Amino acid sequence: ISAVNSACTGRVRRWAGFPAGRRYATLEGRPVIPLAQTSPPFWRFNWASNQLFLSTLHLKEENVRHYVAALREARIEALEAFPTSAYVLARLLEQKNEHLPLTCVFTTGEPLLPAEREVIEERFRCRVFDSYGQAERVMYTSECEKHDGHHVFEEYGISELLDDEDRPTIPETPGRVVATGLHNLAMPLIRYDFGDTATASTRTCACGRTLPLLDGYVTRADDILVMPDGRLLPPLMVMRGFECVPGVGRTQIVQREPSEITARMTLDGVLLPEHIAALRDYFSRRLGPDVAVRIEVVDEIPLSSRGKYRRVISTLPLPWGQKMEANLHEDDPVE
Repeated sequence: ISAVNSACTGRVRRWAGFPAGRRYATLEGRPVIPLAQTSPPFWRFNWASNQLFLSTLHLKEENVRHYVAALREARIEALEAFPTSAYVLARLLEQKNEHLPLTCVFTTGEPLLPAEREVIEERFRCRVFDSYGQAERVMYTSECEKHDGHHVFEEYGISELLDDEDRPTIPETPGRVVATGLHNLAMPLIRYDFGDTATASTRTCACGRTLPLLDGYVTRADDILVMPDGRLLPPLMVMRGFECVPGVGRTQIVQREPSEITARMTLDGVLLPEHIAALRDYFSRRLGPDVAVRIEVVDEIPLSSRGKYRRVISTLPLPWGQKMEANLHEDDPVE
């Protein structure tokens, strides 16, 4: 499955005019260096792949000059990142009145908002190529050089768009995405429903490729976490913390203050002291020891008024220099 995934990623890069072997940087969720490290380097270079791994955990205003210097010194030509990670870096460049020209930026893992795309493309002086898939590896889609929707990679998996009665939707009507992966021979997932929606297009892309086209997709929308020391963390950095708890159902992180988060979960079982200790250890390694963690087991985690299941909610504004802006996904007030 990893080889097939790499082949699909290679296809997207060819569409972007970025062939294999060129130098690129990765700004995603890997713990590249220890959180306690306070001085550069905040990165590691993977010589086998010409890849610069950047730490997402250390991205803040006072460190951005080090990131820029490293990217320039390594002669990086492209960036792959979570949309929120690329957006934070772009906004920090904006604060410094800096541009960092690249060949292209590849985003995946979260919804790419139009406002995020605009800032990323302006600061990096290039186009963004957005892809969409799941960690379960059942579906893969991506923009091509025309940026007119997402092509569905049919060799990767069989995807369906269904209505509330599990009937196929007609084109240009939003439907629930259900997909069957074709390459996971160890644990096949058949008609896997992961809660996202998409809209099939009747158009043929101007690029000439005949892969089906999605006009848009809606996946989980989550906020950026604001840390006491000024770091801005993408939501995917904390979502896996609950995996240490057997029987966990829905989960949610809520932040009202920089120095505290509330970790909520539904649970089919008992939360034991060792589970609590593992949760606190995980969040301490991601957020830092100055952030208190409240752990709550709840009967349910309701959807928002728009029907979204939000896994990370922050009521804190995003600080861009002297300017404060609302977080990415304003929605219902948090109880």
